[in-house]
Amino acid sequence: MKRENLILELAAWGLDDSSDRPASERTARTKAHAEECLASLLDWNCRSARVEDVAADIQNVLSCNAERDDLREEFDGLEWTLGVVDLRRLVSFQRRLVLHEEMIEGTEPRDWAARVQLSLPYCRTSDFESELHSSGLTLSSENPDITVRWQTTREGDGVFALKVRHGSPFMEVGYYRERWFLRDGYHRSYRLLRAGIAEVPAVIVQASTLEELGTNRPWFFPEEVLFSRRPPLVTDFLGDDLVLRWYRPARRKVIRVAITEDFELLNFEQEHGAEHEHCNQAR
Repeated sequence: MKRENLILELAAWGLDDSSDRPASERTARTKAHAEECLASLLDWNCRSARVEDVAADIQNVLSCNAERDDLREEFDGLEWTLGVVDLRRLVSFQRRLVLHEEMIEGTEPRDWAARVQLSLPYCRTSDFESELHSSGLTLSSENPDITVRWQTTREGDGVFALKVRHGSPFMEVGYYRERWFLRDGYHRSYRLLRAGIAEVPAVIVQASTLEELGTNRPWFFPEEVLFSRRPPLVTDFLGDDLVLRWYRPARRKVIRVAITEDFELLNFEQEHGAEHEHCNQAR
């Protein structure tokens, strides 16, 4: 039986070119209705998403977490802090949510200790399959964020290692041009809001460019939409009037690491350097 994923797409701000989306009369009608509903909405009040009046013990927990090496490594080069944010005040630069069945309904943590674990876990894992063969390595997973990176240190002379990464495990919020954006953690935010939970710990990035904010991808909303009078909000995924719902076949990400061999001509500088090295070794 072919598996499918439910797609929630914010249609009121225009649709991008997607070969998966059904080109039907229903799609056109839903888009037109969403645009009419958007035109009737009031301008958005971009209040701060930071929740200031949090309990002292939660603030102490966040201060301790801010010293973690994994957080410092993940956000190296960025200006960031830890804090509690209100998900209802965040702009969404993501057009679509791809939902698995287990993401639609679930029990979400209501105590603060569990929310910290959900928002700032020490690692993120996902199921993947691997196949090692003579010409390389193939990995496959339903996690679209899975990737591989070279280890920063070698295993030894002549031995190198690849590390599988599963994407950032943290819930992230970005602040840029006086607006607050959900930077990462869309599926968790959707589940939490459905459960009536809006205030959660998060990494807050003070972005100075769109690149630091993380919106510079062709499948995200463009800048003019994000800074319009009524931008798409994370809470809009929960409504009916602004969303197009459709299904597509479930897919997986495949990473192929190939081993290839070739011969290249040495230029004069390389050849001279190699001869010089051999002479030094012979002494």
